[in-house]
Amino acid sequence: MNEWMDAEQRVERAHELYDAGRWEDAMHELKAALRVNPYQGEWHYNLGLTLDAMGRYDEAVVAFKSALEFHGRDPEILINLGVDSMRLHQPGEAIRYFEQAAELDADHEASYCHRIGAYAQMGDHDQAEVMFYMACQVNEHSAHAHFALAGSLLDREQVDRAIWCLDQVRKYEPDFPDVNARLGEAYAQKGQFDRACRAYRRQLRFDPGDTHTLMALGELLIKMERPVEAAEKFRRVTEMDPTHVDAHFALGNLALLSHDLDSSQMSFELVLRLNPSRAEAHLKLARIALQRRRLEEARRHLRAELALTRSADDESLAEDLAKLLLDAQMPREATGVLCGLVRNQPNNAELRHQLAMAMFMDGRLEAGIRTCRDAVRTDENFALAMHNLAIAHQQLGQLARARYWALRALDLDPTDATMRRLCKRLRFALFRQRIARLFGG
Repeated sequence: MNEWMDAEQRVERAHELYDAGRWEDAMHELKAALRVNPYQGEWHYNLGLTLDAMGRYDEAVVAFKSALEFHGRDPEILINLGVDSMRLHQPGEAIRYFEQAAELDADHEASYCHRIGAYAQMGDHDQAEVMFYMACQVNEHSAHAHFALAGSLLDREQVDRAIWCLDQVRKYEPDFPDVNARLGEAYAQKGQFDRACRAYRRQLRFDPGDTHTLMALGELLIKMERPVEAAEKFRRVTEMDPTHVDAHFALGNLALLSHDLDSSQMSFELVLRLNPSRAEAHLKLARIALQRRRLEEARRHLRAELALTRSADDESLAEDLAKLLLDAQMPREATGVLCGLVRNQPNNAELRHQLAMAMFMDGRLEAGIRTCRDAVRTDENFALAMHNLAIAHQQLGQLARARYWALRALDLDPTDATMRRLCKRLRFALFRQRIARLFGG
């Protein structure tokens, strides 16, 4: 009997700890109580809520399923299961739970509202709109339904309709969570940065600790060319959460833009300590090392980035990596990255030209010439590629071909002094070559 009473007391203590924001301690108390009496559905439900607060959604799903088993089917438990399934990117599973909640209570507004978001997550926006109208039949002035539909509309870039929905949310329920943050996102998407800024600031008045909105506002301020204010927002995020990787990364970027290499390096090194596989951090540090003429340090960071084998999934990242590999005189590694990019973008003349430059740097002149000619076939006005073809043919002693490409480049820009000098040198070299052949004959 004492053991059962102790379990009850642990549950009471868990409630107090939860309310105090001490979620891990609350979780331990609930688990201890459930070891004594595992048949209490309500305790499993409370454990699920606690795990939700900790962001441990997969464990929360297990707890909510146990709550269903021991408590019986309940709309609130089913709704929580559905919400966590969405958080785990399982919208089909989520819809099944929301439908079961609606079977138990046809007027359960949340069961329709959450299905708007679930169908939007699946990309089925028509069905999302059907759920919106069903939610409005339950509650014509449903702030939740309008908020959920706004997310679907933003996904489809129907920004004006989304803004209308969000204005309705503010009308029906001015304190609705995150409505101003979503409105800021909508105005930013529309290019109305001042309105977006005001919406984000309203959100922060409601919730000063909203790090997601602080980050969004900081990124918006960068677009508005207000870097000092942006840095202040990112610093506030790091004060609230010293492990916030994106905030440290953003501060590193701002320091790099202002040529503060010491601060930038410190930020990106901290990013890698917090998350060793964070995209671009090694590239940023390689760029800083190159600016400082620390070639081996740059190469070390570039090799680390290559070891992550992530650039193939992000072509923009791969293009930056390829350029830095060339700058760091790592032609073979650059060739590997650029070959993949050219396969995916066969009509990109600039990428073909970079691949040719990597081959030239690696001493593969003939392969580089073939690739450089492909670049010119892709873009017939690519003067720089023609210039490099002229240089490569000159190195092979093919002076007539070299002069042909130099003259083609000069035709594109007759004012190019460098190309005029090259044409003159090649003309004299051809003349000397012919004289030598004449006397040699």
